[in-house]
Amino acid sequence: MKSNLLIWVFVMTFFTSLGQVSISRGFAGKLKKVSKEEFDKFKTSKTVFILPKSLIDNSFTKSLEEIWDVTDFIIVSVKQFNYKDFLDKNYSFVEYSSFEITSNFGSQTYTNYYNHIKFTLFDFDEYEKDISKIGNVRKEKYLKKIKNFYHKNIISIGRINIDPLLFHINDSGTGYSDYARSYNSDYGVRRNSYERKRAGFLKNYFQKINSLIKSNQNFWMYKNDNTDELKNLITKTLFVPSYIEDNYEKGNFRKKISNNYDYKFEIIDTNQLNKKILDNKESFYYLMFTSANKEKFFQIINSRTGEIVYRDYVADALSSKGIKQRHIDNINKTIKKYH
Repeated sequence: MKSNLLIWVFVMTFFTSLGQVSISRGFAGKLKKVSKEEFDKFKTSKTVFILPKSLIDNSFTKSLEEIWDVTDFIIVSVKQFNYKDFLDKNYSFVEYSSFEITSNFGSQTYTNYYNHIKFTLFDFDEYEKDISKIGNVRKEKYLKKIKNFYHKNIISIGRINIDPLLFHINDSGTGYSDYARSYNSDYGVRRNSYERKRAGFLKNYFQKINSLIKSNQNFWMYKNDNTDELKNLITKTLFVPSYIEDNYEKGNFRKKISNNYDYKFEIIDTNQLNKKILDNKESFYYLMFTSANKEKFFQIINSRTGEIVYRDYVADALSSKGIKQRHIDNINKTIKKYH
């Protein structure tokens, strides 16, 4: 559904690859389930997407109109967004969040980068209860309490983790991170490049979030599993985006996949794969790989539905930046089980 009113909002960074989906109240440790009541409140809310100017009228916003039907929604620009405009009824929000944690171990300093798209719900009923208890206070104190109660009643529903090989695209097209520069990546170095290179991938992740919320389904990113749909790769081609080879393997990946994957595959230019998803002329499967903060995530995704048909999470203690032969072999063995 789409509201007749379109206000434009969604803070975003752009990156070499996308990340992982979770529907959960928390995002560390164990899964913290979203309750049926919280799912129902989300589905009766109006979702506010917070978009930078550079994303207006491009292929992602068009995709959003096609695939987001779990709630009515509006889109508000970053500069126009003010939380005070959304205090009169239940709203849900989709926005970008980024932070880093630096730790010292002896003489060494390590920095972990965390970047994600947050899906949250404003619990208006609880907010009203809090506001009713304020009493007679000065205007300045009243406004401060309103802001505090607003944040207090924001409930986490889900998120999409983003690969930290990123740089920020803001409304001025500036703000590239040093971390992204250090990888010398050519993905998205120009303003509005996201439209060309990432809209299809993000469309699939939003399809998955939309489907999970509609079915009241919690979903934990730190999990290894697959669906029966994976058996289709016995006969179908697995498409592999070129960013994996370009950014992680430097020429070794082609040999690893050839030696350890017994089925049809094709390494395809990342831009072409993105366009292939958006064109939606056929249903196919593609591999996504993310290596972040010494964790690895492998996913195989249905291009038409956004369904994640295979997941392999490699935990921190076991991980390094590159792809090992065993990771490809794990995919191969899982498909073989369906013979």
